[in-house]
Amino acid sequence: MGGFRYLKARGTAAWVRWRCFKKDHGCGAAVKTIDGEIVSMIGEHNHAEHTFS
Repeated sequence: MGGFRYLKARGTAAWVRWRCFKKDHGCGAAVKTIDGEIVSMIGEHNHAEHTFS
């Protein structure tokens, strides 16, 4: 999802809520997926995108 990393926070067989990897650093961004499709984005990231190498 862009250049940001997410961790699975909770969910069921159908839906999952993903929290930003930097949640412990104050980032409140999250994403909700249903059957693998993004259905909502919550909040904004308070940091730059992660650079993958």
